[in-house]
Amino acid sequence: MKASIYNSLDQAIFLLIIFFFAVACNGSAESGGNSDYDKLCQIYKDITQQPIDLSEKEMKITERVQKELPQFFEANFVNIVKADAGQRYQFIKQLAEAETKNKWDCEAMRSYYAKAFQ
Repeated sequence: MKASIYNSLDQAIFLLIIFFFAVACNGSAESGGNSDYDKLCQIYKDITQQPIDLSEKEMKITERVQKELPQFFEANFVNIVKADAGQRYQFIKQLAEAETKNKWDCEAMRSYYAKAFQ
């Protein structure tokens, strides 16, 4: 019972962290498909199509995000990967939409988290 409460509390804290970063970073994303989230989506497209195992994909995604989006990595990605894999896409989507104030979707990422972590 206590583990369930702590898990819910951890998720609530994580959502607050996501919201904080969305507010703190508001306006830093560029419009027109050039936001950090669009670049992040492209990284997922590039890597998830490769015929490599899951752990190697996770490592390559992390490395590319850290290299190509260092500010995003420091502010957001480090916390995102701590979330349960089944919830990561929703966290990223919510953060992207809050920060860019636009609808955002990444089919490659959504599909990756829906299938790879079953």
